[in-house]
Amino acid sequence: MRNIYLLVSLFLICSCVFKPKQEFRFVYGFENQSDISNIELKKTIDVIKNRLAHFGVENTVNRFGENQLEVIIKANELNIERVDELISNEGKLELWHMYKGEAFFEYTSELLSNINETNKGDRIDIKSNFEIHPGYQGGPIIFNAKVKDTGAIMDLINSKDSRLDLPNEYKNVKFLWGIPDESGSIPLYAAKSNSENKPPLTGEVIINASQSFGYTDRPEVSIQMNEEGALIWERMTEKAYREATSIAITLNDLVYSAPGVTAGPITGGKSSISGDFTIEEAQNLAIILTSGKIIPKLKLLEQTIVPNR
Repeated sequence: MRNIYLLVSLFLICSCVFKPKQEFRFVYGFENQSDISNIELKKTIDVIKNRLAHFGVENTVNRFGENQLEVIIKANELNIERVDELISNEGKLELWHMYKGEAFFEYTSELLSNINETNKGDRIDIKSNFEIHPGYQGGPIIFNAKVKDTGAIMDLINSKDSRLDLPNEYKNVKFLWGIPDESGSIPLYAAKSNSENKPPLTGEVIINASQSFGYTDRPEVSIQMNEEGALIWERMTEKAYREATSIAITLNDLVYSAPGVTAGPITGGKSSISGDFTIEEAQNLAIILTSGKIIPKLKLLEQTIVPNR
């Protein structure tokens, strides 16, 4: 009888250990492009494989049809939303010098206060009242607005006629939204761009990223740059310190943080990205930044599960 119990126990243990994995199948399309070059396609496949390898799951990624990708992951369990974020996030990290918010508050608030008038030429015809609140003096925020108004506001301030009204020194300004807070308020920033719309630093200089905790014990992402990036970062922080301005860290054109530099230039190429992250979100971002950027924007078209057999 004892031998029978032992055999049954071993059978149950083996059944758990050797439980067949499920196949999770994802099909993605390229959101803004109908014709993807073979080079872009191969790079995208390599980046996805790299991200999923860092995540620790068995995977295959292949071209599917004309301009689609098929991702198959074998696992007993899988957080579908987290994996989709890992695969589809563009991972476009950029660092920008910022203008002080008050330089643009009068200009933007005047634009928004006049929108109920009949617009001419290229001006956007929007009939609405926007609730905005200016940022603090000397800081990088122009104003805070409601999330529901962001599309209309950005269309207005970036319209051809509106940008023609900008002083010459601000002609290349890049307006960027930040991350909304719990009340649904979202800050607007102004980055110092150029005619090529290229930032001084991008995520291509990052050689390592990891989830960590900041001074307030909240999750953040620590990054380490290569030698070239470290030198540029030192010059950027020296300039921001000297001019008492901020540097924005953006991901996919959203400002995650825009700190000032209060203790002189930062050497060694180390920095951190803070935001209202959960631990999982910070871990995901670290994987994305370490694994490289996907240039084309991906859209999930299909997701199915093949059950255990």
